[in-house]
Amino acid sequence: MMQTLKLAYSSIADRLAYDIHFQTVEPGEVVVAAGITWQSAVNGHSQRDLAVLIEAGGKSVFYSGDGNPTDETLVLASGADLVIHEAFRLDMDSPGHGTIMNCIDFARRAQARSLALVHIERNERRRRREDILRASGEVGDLTVFMPEPGDEVEI
Repeated sequence: MMQTLKLAYSSIADRLAYDIHFQTVEPGEVVVAAGITWQSAVNGHSQRDLAVLIEAGGKSVFYSGDGNPTDETLVLASGADLVIHEAFRLDMDSPGHGTIMNCIDFARRAQARSLALVHIERNERRRRREDILRASGEVGDLTVFMPEPGDEVEI
């Protein structure tokens, strides 16, 4: 894992002020580490990709990873306080990626409290920002937002 990380970020290990310990997590397994419960499910992507649910202190956060929602990830995200989902485009399918409209539908079906839309293609985010904000604002039963660097969310 560290060799792979170094391929993308050659000096990353030199800049870390802490040790990294890796824990293998497979779908269907429950892992408890540092008082946090971790579970995963296979996401819809051309490469094997896992979504993860993290639970601690009665709160839960679901992170999709890179890819489309699946039946398995819907079960995993069910009732999550926060769903963080990759949403590459507003409404145009892009193989292996979620859309904003599909992610909103996913979060509603999961009965999540809020949805953070991430990994939006930069030109889509810039060109269609008003459309994205309008679609997000029309969701009355769910808080939908596009986090910006430095944003904090309380769940």
